[in-house]
Amino acid sequence: MPEVYEETGQNTDGYMTQKAVTDALAVKADTSSLNVYVTTTAMDTALAVKANTSALDAYATKQYVEAQIATIPSSGGNATVNFNINDAGHIVIVDDEGHAAAGTLTEDIIINALLDANAYTAKDAVGLEMNYADKSFTRIQEAVNKTMGSDFDTYPMYGGRVKCNVADDGTINAFYGDNNYTEDGSNGQVMIYQPKFYYRRIPHTTEDMGSSKVIRHESLIITATAQPGFKLAPIFAGNLDYVLLPAYDGSLANNKLCSVAGATPMTNVTVAQAEAYANARGTGWHIMNMAAESANQMLEIVEFGMMNGQTALEQGITYNPSGSGANCLFITGSTASLGNGTGHATSTQVNINGNLTSHSDEGYRAITYRGLENPWGNLWQMIGGITIKGMN
Repeated sequence: MPEVYEETGQNTDGYMTQKAVTDALAVKADTSSLNVYVTTTAMDTALAVKANTSALDAYATKQYVEAQIATIPSSGGNATVNFNINDAGHIVIVDDEGHAAAGTLTEDIIINALLDANAYTAKDAVGLEMNYADKSFTRIQEAVNKTMGSDFDTYPMYGGRVKCNVADDGTINAFYGDNNYTEDGSNGQVMIYQPKFYYRRIPHTTEDMGSSKVIRHESLIITATAQPGFKLAPIFAGNLDYVLLPAYDGSLANNKLCSVAGATPMTNVTVAQAEAYANARGTGWHIMNMAAESANQMLEIVEFGMMNGQTALEQGITYNPSGSGANCLFITGSTASLGNGTGHATSTQVNINGNLTSHSDEGYRAITYRGLENPWGNLWQMIGGITIKGMN
């Protein structure tokens, strides 16, 4: 590690003032051993952080770091940062005299500030910047130059998302591709194994709307790696390693809610009744809730590179008119051959009053997002765990 000097040039016990950082950089020709190197055009050769997870050996003045972070444009601008969480160690902030400060500026605060400025690349993270005012979307973090599909498979929250058969006691009996995997419920319910992930929403611009503010421009970043600045997606509360999502629209058999292929979705029930049918399957079984819907939408938005799934994929079953007194819902499972993939069925069947008809045109065929059939379309879906109170 490089020697650390105070402003008089004397070796210190590990604290470095702004001038000492600048001087040390000026005489160090080889920076390959610097684990963490932070720079912007405003900070060129002014701030370098040497981090080592085994020792406290990274120092800069609190006032200087705060000032430099304040100069980073909110859009990221021409700021460049090579500061990887793999290299991050302990950052100690000292005052202008070289004494340890009160800790008001921590490593997390620095990282959060850089994340908010779009000037930090998080570990194994993909994201999307969304400008609602002009309806523009820009891929950020490691999602830059990626397209939906296999480009995202290297990230566990995407590539690790697979269909499986689950017994009523929660045991996973088989995964898609196993010899004993089935779609008809004979080896358990058809579910989606969704690994946990973390997220960060970064508001860039807000607009006053009376007594509240509306976000007009923000970024969403997700990662499978726990790291500063990110929160665990709510569906994984309790630090669950994974959750199980239904692969198919819910149907009813033996007074239990089912997720299987070849069934007609259940209709004409209340949220309480649907939840009771789910509970009847066993401990831990529920209908979809907002946390599950939110997790799925975050994954879709970042992978699609936009917020309109129908533009990114296709319309889904949204063109079929409702029938008077008849269940006009399409039968589940027509996307089964796509496995864990995303796409549309070749054709989808509908049974109206005993008459079976197949449809192969867009708007009349089922779609699937990484194993979850009909993320939109076919029927109105219930979202549990929400109480809406109106005003008289």
